[in-house]
Amino acid sequence: MSFKAIWSGSWRERFRNPHFWFMVAVVAFVTVALVILRKMEHPWEGMTGKRIRDDRPWVEVDFGRFFGFWFGLGATILIALIGLSSGWWWKLAYPAGASRPVDRERFSRGAKVVLALILVFAGWVRGQHLDRFILRDEQDTLRYHLHGYHQQDRETGEIQFLATDWPDAAFGNRHGNNPVLMTVLSRASLEAWWKLTGAPRDRYSAVAIRLPGYLAGLASILVMAWCVAGFAPVRVALIAAAVAAIHSLHVDYSIQARGYAYVLLGTPLAFGGAIRALNGGRWRHWACLVGGSAISLYGYLGSLFFVGPFALAVFGVLFVRWRGLNGDLRSIADWKRDVTRLLVTGLIGVSIYLTFAVPPLMSFWVNREDFPGSIHMEWTWWMALWTDFAGGRIFKLPANGAGVIAPWPEVFREVVLSEPLVWLGMLAVVPVVVVGFREMWKHPRREVRWLFIVALLTPFVQTAVHRWVSHMVLFAFYLIYWLIPLIALFALGLDRLLTKTTDAIAGRKPSVSQAKIRAGLTGVSFLLLYWTAGVGSNPYLAIARPPETKPTVHLRSVFNWISYPDGRILKLDNVLPVPDTFPESLPPPPPLPKD
Repeated sequence: MSFKAIWSGSWRERFRNPHFWFMVAVVAFVTVALVILRKMEHPWEGMTGKRIRDDRPWVEVDFGRFFGFWFGLGATILIALIGLSSGWWWKLAYPAGASRPVDRERFSRGAKVVLALILVFAGWVRGQHLDRFILRDEQDTLRYHLHGYHQQDRETGEIQFLATDWPDAAFGNRHGNNPVLMTVLSRASLEAWWKLTGAPRDRYSAVAIRLPGYLAGLASILVMAWCVAGFAPVRVALIAAAVAAIHSLHVDYSIQARGYAYVLLGTPLAFGGAIRALNGGRWRHWACLVGGSAISLYGYLGSLFFVGPFALAVFGVLFVRWRGLNGDLRSIADWKRDVTRLLVTGLIGVSIYLTFAVPPLMSFWVNREDFPGSIHMEWTWWMALWTDFAGGRIFKLPANGAGVIAPWPEVFREVVLSEPLVWLGMLAVVPVVVVGFREMWKHPRREVRWLFIVALLTPFVQTAVHRWVSHMVLFAFYLIYWLIPLIALFALGLDRLLTKTTDAIAGRKPSVSQAKIRAGLTGVSFLLLYWTAGVGSNPYLAIARPPETKPTVHLRSVFNWISYPDGRILKLDNVLPVPDTFPESLPPPPPLPKD
């Protein structure tokens, strides 16, 4: 369609023309981007330009000004060119003779009510932990990128606060521990908390910091249901949403001040978008694929091990379809439409993502250090992988003083027999997932099977890279994107088992309706799941817990990092005693040892 055709006719005709609205969006984006690029401090100006010319070390804002400007300029030019060339490729995105998108089973009013109840319950379970202490890696992000920390002046002993600012959140990643999407959103939430409460700048609120991830975790349950409904009945989608609502791993990482909640959101968004886009080619579904991938990567860069193979699988599906066109006009039109829309959304999405993602990535690369840990894939690692994904639990195994794991009989007695129902629940998860895999393999759409296979194999790609290439430590939760296809398979398997059991009981008791039998079996199944392999069996995620009244201490190198209940973090030499309450001043510390 030519530009003349876009602007000709009445306004009513223009409003009905999708090309018109695409061009409006392109013009608006390019205009806003050019204004920002014009008004920002450029990398050749000010202190950034001086540091670059003098070859001095960069600070965080320099990465944003340099890489953000040039990648932003590149994205703006690219999107402008896509808009200018749309008169040519638009007809490929809307070819004559293409098939119409397939209508799927919609969520009924009753299904929406059930989904709403699942969300309310999920929100209640997760909301109990919004105010828990900021721990471990959360604290690293908090002090270097999100809030700041207090430290003792080595001369006077006075306690001083070292604040962080927006460039630390958006562009800094010196220690490789800044999940930028989480940090930026939590920083905005923290700024709102300071403004609303008038709290001092050196205090933080755990609730404010966790709130964006909490909301992303709840949204991920909705998206999980939407994703599964793309290839299975709505009842299976509701099962998947309910499993996500009570799975300990999902609950825990939905509320942590880390980037994994956004992986739980982005992965099903990309998965569901791909499944729908390959069966109808709507713009919004291709955008979900690209946007979900970007959300996952911006929340946790390790998602690349999912996003990369998954994107290749989508291109592989389109390549196989191209090989099998055989002159069929409708198939040719569908293929042109899908490839064009994927390329357009992909180029736009990737260019925008790189504008924001490259600055912190380069900050990490320039300041990278050897990672203080390596991977040891013994049987204990594989067992932890299974227990974490089956029930969200990692068990401490009995060992001697040298760290050697006790013999199997002792491990079985102290670990398994201490919580037999939990282990039975985690064991039961395995055959249910196997049944779900069989159901998935029967799916009439070949691309659904391919995408599932790739999604199930992606964590082993990351495992291989860590084991034989980077030699870096690999915790089970680094593979958290794997939880999405596993929950989907579990939902398929549980639905199949419930259907078979319902039919068997109904055959023996014809006086009882199948709906009542199904509802009863479903309720019992989820009660068992909740108390065996779900959040109800996890003491770390217990609903009733006492309020935090004492500080938590984390040792890093020769310093203790102490988090106090009043929302302050203190860096203190580990040779000094840990104060029970935040000190306003301390005696000067001993001098640091000389090399």
